[in-house]
Amino acid sequence: MRLTFYGVRGSIPTPGAAYVRYGGNTACVHIELEDGTDIILDSGTGIRVLGERLIQKDTPINLLLSHNHWDHIQGFPFFKPIYQADRDITIVVGDVEDEQTKNAILMQMSGSFFPVSYQHLPANITLNTQLATQKNFTLNSFNVFTAPLNHPGGGTAYCVHAEGKKIA
Repeated sequence: MRLTFYGVRGSIPTPGAAYVRYGGNTACVHIELEDGTDIILDSGTGIRVLGERLIQKDTPINLLLSHNHWDHIQGFPFFKPIYQADRDITIVVGDVEDEQTKNAILMQMSGSFFPVSYQHLPANITLNTQLATQKNFTLNSFNVFTAPLNHPGGGTAYCVHAEGKKIA
């Protein structure tokens, strides 16, 4: 199991030389198993850089969102794999309090918000709003345990088990 942090900032991306050591992108963590299976935690601006790497693969992508605040979803429209025809992408939405915002990651790509509508994306995107409400679930090779976040608007913390290791 390999863990890589692609974004660690909150609220807004912070580019510049002063932020190179710890990174200037917003929340995005990538876990890759020995068999090449991928899971991504959050979709902040760091997912853009990760997308450059994952576009070289054709394996399914699993994205777990802790919650829908802007700094956790704003990188999604710039994630190249969503523009790959027939790429399988499953998005698990954190257990948020507002039912109307469960699809915020896709809705940011609609109307006058973004020039490409999510309905025109060529990838096979599945939005799952129920898995994060379960105490645990299996997603491909990953066994995932959840816990509620004490965060404005709600959310979900994830503990990922695979290959005899655990990442929370």
